[in-house]
Amino acid sequence: MESLVQKVTADENIRKIGSLAAELHIKAYLVGGGIRDILLGREAKDLDFALDAGFEELPRRFAQEIGGSFFWLDEERRQARVVQKGGELGIIFDFAPLRGATIIEDLLARDFTINAIAIPIGSVTTEIIDPLDGRGDLANRLIRACTERTFTDDPLRLLRAFRFAASLGFAIEDSTRRWMGGKENLLERVAVERIRDEIMQTLAVPVSAPSLAGLHQEGLLPVVLSFPDEKGSEEFNRRLVALAAFERLYGGLEILFDGDAEWVRTALAVEVEGGISLLALAKLAAFLGRDDGAETVPALTKNLRLGRRATRVLGLLLPRLFPVLGIIEQKPTGRAMYRFFRDREPAGLAVLLLALARDDLPLPFCRDLLRYLRDEYDPVAKEFLLSGDEVMELLGIGQGPEVGMVRELLRVAESTGTVSTREEARSFIKNQLTKPGRIG
Repeated sequence: MESLVQKVTADENIRKIGSLAAELHIKAYLVGGGIRDILLGREAKDLDFALDAGFEELPRRFAQEIGGSFFWLDEERRQARVVQKGGELGIIFDFAPLRGATIIEDLLARDFTINAIAIPIGSVTTEIIDPLDGRGDLANRLIRACTERTFTDDPLRLLRAFRFAASLGFAIEDSTRRWMGGKENLLERVAVERIRDEIMQTLAVPVSAPSLAGLHQEGLLPVVLSFPDEKGSEEFNRRLVALAAFERLYGGLEILFDGDAEWVRTALAVEVEGGISLLALAKLAAFLGRDDGAETVPALTKNLRLGRRATRVLGLLLPRLFPVLGIIEQKPTGRAMYRFFRDREPAGLAVLLLALARDDLPLPFCRDLLRYLRDEYDPVAKEFLLSGDEVMELLGIGQGPEVGMVRELLRVAESTGTVSTREEARSFIKNQLTKPGRIG
């Protein structure tokens, strides 16, 4: 374990925090998920520090030294955050008081043993502090609660255990599962927004079906999604099979789409609204299945406090509301493909993958649509090449629905590359006059 200590103490930012702690005579510890991720060989993007004093002075001075920004996460509890300028690529540094009089008391009050590991920073003695053998549980790939009070102290940990199991590919240890039993009603004490975030983070993991099965087995999923208790029912199993089918497709993107796989993953990772990715909503739609529609979306919107944008996207992804096939012909024109994706913005890619996972869409056809989406589709509405007045002059008509109809045709033509200059736009509009049923 010397290599871990050396790696931590060699980090320039951690050394700065250690120097400040020594100067201010503060005991500071790197704790929690950052150490867990380093031990697992993962990139540690969020680093947590526990302090016994200097809860504002140390992080403020650290922010000044690295040219970062300081702000309070919870000023009353003295929980602060420092972020490096430069946005998403920077590491997040969180600072909080010790949870107790000593670091041992702090670690025993944490959620799971794999997050209850600490290393002193800026101290003469630098050693790993691991009172609950979190390193052993990491080696054995286990999620183990720190104490029997873990879930009563914070019921959200009931959901977090399954999120960690999904993201790390770990199993939940037997005694921890027993401590969960019968505690589903404790979730009533938790803010709905926190519950929503845990569920969406779980769904954003590549393989989440086993964790949803575990949540259901413990009676937690019906509480969160307000489904009837269907333990062992054929209906729940059908939902789980549909979700697993989508996750297998997601895991095999290289086979299906070759060089486009990384582009697909990046597009699905885009946030629809704060903390909710397109991938998470697509997987929720896969789980809900074919028969859930107009009644389901309002219920989930209320239960999970989904915003307007996430609600709309979820509605676009449920096939009962918006069937996939029958809208685009098997050999679609550029105009048809443009309208298909425009009408489903920003959910078009997920619609394709859901249809493919359900065997509703032939793979070659899906590849054609994907190539159009990647290479040609432009969701940003551009300025028209011709104004409304110019359109009316060309048509010899006044204001009315015909003008809007022609401008829509022109917008599609511009977006698909059929028209790219003002002269081409004029010719395009004149040509519409010779096509029965297109104008007037």
